[in-house]
Amino acid sequence: MRIDFSSPDYSACRGGVAQPFAKRSDSATKETPPSAVKSRGYWHLRVGGRLSHYGRPGRAPVASGGVIYMDKGDEAAIKVYFDYAKACGMPMIIAGATPETLPIIEKLAKQYNIRIAVHNHGPEDKIFPNPQAALKLMRNMDPRIGVCMDVGHTVRTGVDLIDTIRAAGDRLLDIHVKDLRDLKDAKTQCPVGEGAMPIVPMFKELIKMRYRGLVALEYEIDAANPLPGMQKSFDYMRGVLTKLRG
Repeated sequence: MRIDFSSPDYSACRGGVAQPFAKRSDSATKETPPSAVKSRGYWHLRVGGRLSHYGRPGRAPVASGGVIYMDKGDEAAIKVYFDYAKACGMPMIIAGATPETLPIIEKLAKQYNIRIAVHNHGPEDKIFPNPQAALKLMRNMDPRIGVCMDVGHTVRTGVDLIDTIRAAGDRLLDIHVKDLRDLKDAKTQCPVGEGAMPIVPMFKELIKMRYRGLVALEYEIDAANPLPGMQKSFDYMRGVLTKLRG
């Protein structure tokens, strides 16, 4: 699978696709089986290469794994997730966290040299509804601690998407992109470019700030036949970046 909307000028701005764990039967490792992690999340695969098998030689490396929920437990319990990430070759964990577990996560991130991107889940999330809620706790933390901004969940909280990107700055480690026809309603998801999400201003800002993370399409509709909508989404984003290159 090759999904790439990079350019010679803006090659740091990469596109990927989110794949459910349940669809990847080869995700088991002898060290820590997936059942021990209990993630409801996704692998995020870097673009430009064959389908990843966790960073083994000759394959495209894994960009991240998650969402892995580290919102309960002591250091020993959370360490299991870092052992799993290390075994899988993940340089970054997309994480569910709490203010209580975040200091433990920071300690382990430094120990394992694995970046942590805290994911926000919109108005329903009473802890981190948007990146701002997490960023205020990270002000003095290690630079390996940052946020994964889900643009759909973010705009549903009423904050401005572009202001949020600027506020995150170097703490913006990962992006989950989707489009909504109604920016207040999660049930109105549509192919990227057909909704009200400010996709063009988003990419302008990412280019301006020299964003070096992953932009991963999170296409959660049309389960019976998602590929046409996914293709539309990537075609639209490629077109945006082509125009922005001038």
